[in-house]
Amino acid sequence: MASDETAIQQLLNRYTQSANAYDHHGVASTFTDDGEWNLTSMDKIMKGRGDIVATASRVSEKFSLMVLINSPAAIEVDGDCATAISTVRESARLAETGAAIEILGRYEDRLVRTAAGWRFAERKFSMLSMQHVQASDVKLPAE
Repeated sequence: MASDETAIQQLLNRYTQSANAYDHHGVASTFTDDGEWNLTSMDKIMKGRGDIVATASRVSEKFSLMVLINSPAAIEVDGDCATAISTVRESARLAETGAAIEILGRYEDRLVRTAAGWRFAERKFSMLSMQHVQASDVKLPAE
């Protein structure tokens, strides 16, 4: 049986893989039924799985490509509750203009143990940086 910390890290991994696959129902399944997803940079709080699916669907339409990379989390478990803090890097291409952006941020999570395993009761995302990336900024090394 996996430790609580391992199970929580796996939940973070499932969230990341679902987000990268544009699987909005998969993202929502990592939350409790009444879980909250707080995107502070967008001044948006989603409440419940239905709101999470609807909002994630609308937001993802703005991107032709999105890749989320989540660092291993610092996890603290206290019985059937836990907290996790992780740093993320998100690279995306805007569908309308083709512009590339890179976002650095932090998730502060509050989790609860349910009959189905660990789930997010609340995810709070804080954007630390957003940069536009030009293709000409990337130089590959000469052979």
